[in-house]
Amino acid sequence: QSELPPEVDLRLESRVVNIDYGAPDRPRVSYVDKAGKRCTVSCDQVIVTLPLGILKRGIRNGLFSPTLPDWKRHAVEGLEFGATEKVFLTWDQPWWPPEEPSGGLKEGLSFCWAADPPRVGDGEGDLRWWTEILGFYVVHGQPNTLVGWITGEAARQMAEASDEEVTRRCMEVIRRFCRSFGPIPDPIDMVRSSWARDPNFMGAYSYPSLRTAEKGHSFESLSRPVGCPPRLFFAGEATVKEHYGTTHAALGSGRREAKRVLVARR
Repeated sequence: QSELPPEVDLRLESRVVNIDYGAPDRPRVSYVDKAGKRCTVSCDQVIVTLPLGILKRGIRNGLFSPTLPDWKRHAVEGLEFGATEKVFLTWDQPWWPPEEPSGGLKEGLSFCWAADPPRVGDGEGDLRWWTEILGFYVVHGQPNTLVGWITGEAARQMAEASDEEVTRRCMEVIRRFCRSFGPIPDPIDMVRSSWARDPNFMGAYSYPSLRTAEKGHSFESLSRPVGCPPRLFFAGEATVKEHYGTTHAALGSGRREAKRVLVARR
């Protein structure tokens, strides 16, 4: 295991509120610490690793001073930031058949509606989010737990529901598709992610849309440094064309920008 050298100054539980990369001497980063105090630090270069959802909010709320150049703002706005959530349901013991080559849940439960599910929600034509659950699958190393996946607008709708409703709706879907398994008990626990509602993320992963291609935006533009000489560097999964939306893309982008900073400091 490796440790950070003692001279590295980490400011944890702090929220960055402004990045002034146009200061005449050195860039300045202002943040609010866990006690609510506003502080400012100076630096030679800044590596921004914010999720795309926070970048989108930041360019509207004055996070960068001066405002980012048009090509950079277009790169931020031109990529989409999607929602993916997980729901973990746990029982005292599995109610499903054991894994075996001829059956069981070795491949999980993937749902496919024979007809369009009823589009009735808070307003006429709204989609019921629970009809968009992709399936439930046994969690590796947790034989009593199933994890369900839900994406897109349905995931954002689920994030607004209570824990009780999420559990109830998930069980409605499971029981509907697993009638042949006999009576299915209620789970003893439910845990879910909430990336779309988390103010530090506001989503889960980046992806290009048709609009991205039409307007000529790209992951490469988002990864390009700002300034001459460069002062502002960008890393994160949204800056990697080949593997966007993945942890290894985020890790690799950090190494890429570290090398760029070293070159800029020569």
